[in-house]
Amino acid sequence: MESHVVLTIVLSGVLGLAFAALGIFHSRRGRLDFEAFISYRNSTGTGIAVASIVASIAGAWILFSPAETGSWAGISGVVGYGVGQGLPILVLVVVGARLRRIMPEGYSFSGFIERRYGPVMGRFTAVLMIFYMFTFLTAELTGIAEAFFLTTRLPLAATAAGIMALTLVYTAYGGLRSSIFTDFLQFALVIPLLLVIFIVTLVQMGGAGALAAPLQAGAAEAGAAGTGATNLWNPVFRPGVEFAVSLVIAVTAANIFHQGFWQRVYACRDSGVMRRSFLIGGLITIPIIVVMGLFGIFAAERGLVAEGEASTALFALLLELPAWVILLALLFGLVLVMSSADTLVNGIVSILVTQRGGTGASTTTQAGGGRTLLRSRVLTVAIAALAVVIASRGYSVLYLFLVADLVCSAVMFPALFGLYAARITGVGALVASAAGLAAGALFFPTPGFTSWSGLPANTLYAFAAALVVSTVLSVTFDQAGRGRKGFSFETLSRG
Repeated sequence: MESHVVLTIVLSGVLGLAFAALGIFHSRRGRLDFEAFISYRNSTGTGIAVASIVASIAGAWILFSPAETGSWAGISGVVGYGVGQGLPILVLVVVGARLRRIMPEGYSFSGFIERRYGPVMGRFTAVLMIFYMFTFLTAELTGIAEAFFLTTRLPLAATAAGIMALTLVYTAYGGLRSSIFTDFLQFALVIPLLLVIFIVTLVQMGGAGALAAPLQAGAAEAGAAGTGATNLWNPVFRPGVEFAVSLVIAVTAANIFHQGFWQRVYACRDSGVMRRSFLIGGLITIPIIVVMGLFGIFAAERGLVAEGEASTALFALLLELPAWVILLALLFGLVLVMSSADTLVNGIVSILVTQRGGTGASTTTQAGGGRTLLRSRVLTVAIAALAVVIASRGYSVLYLFLVADLVCSAVMFPALFGLYAARITGVGALVASAAGLAAGALFFPTPGFTSWSGLPANTLYAFAAALVVSTVLSVTFDQAGRGRKGFSFETLSRG
């Protein structure tokens, strides 16, 4: 085994073990019960909450997807990706505060939906959230495993199993409490590592002028050629703009159904801390994604992106740099995947053990809380093991992500509308969601990315149709209920 491979394995193992040890140590400092494992309610300040929010969303996927987007969609696609990732966090500034106020003892967004709209809509939302997060988890493990294979030839199964095992050491023991604490530590490494990698790359390419000159050229081309220009630095490059709008809709909708964020809504010390944390976290996320996307543009400009291999654009560029930069990138990826994987596993478990009328876990904690804590830990290990098995196969989950994005686009407005509108019923929300999904499906491509309905196969049209139709019907159903006694939000605070 080559020396650089040995060094990569050793440093990765040491870093992972350090997180595991610190996560367990932190959990042992206070009372660890079911409530701390799943909710850690009203416990975190602004600094830790911001770090946890950003670390939770910035997983190993940012090593691949933003750079891939930059390599063909250009600067407009990259900016759209950044906005799409930051916007749902900013939306939670408002809707998160609303949920805390009307349902202070809740655990999950799906639990609220069940209380607000009834068991059918609630369980459908829970399944959607679990499907999205599990797809996210397997994509994370697949991505980091492929990154290590690309640079060290380590088997996918070994990388996925090793990283997940290190993450489980503290996640299965301390749950959300450990996850939030290690997120803070991981965030403290993510930003410096990203800055070092970006600055070294920029210097190797000729300094800040390498970024300023093409930006100016792209702006000039936009003014001269309008949307017909094809320069990756052109801010009105049409394919990039269309993809950006598609991402803003799809990624915003999907992340609204990310239980990890709703857990952190409740984990913040109070509503003021929650608003500040999500506002700052959302604003920090946008430039991180944009910077990662620039690597793809740099790689494409240098002809380093082979046809069909755009997802490895970042590493194609890094392979042109000193070996220590690649090592930093792998450690960067390790930190990212651990910070998101612990959040995803704990989020899935929290839905599975609390999805009983929205606040069923409060009863569980009082009677048999120890058994439920044990069951939560067993579920944590089982979910992680299943994700490792799938990730070791190296399957692409892109199409599954797109399916989840479509469903989330159809359900997002009816679900969030229920936080404010009293007259729309569970049946109305289901019909609006189903109609939105049907409308979007007409434009949704097949796995081969061709049309099945005779209409254009276009994800932007699909996501937009799903959102618009479900929104219009939700508002219509609510207005049609005038004169009828609406839902009483006061019942949500009674447990």
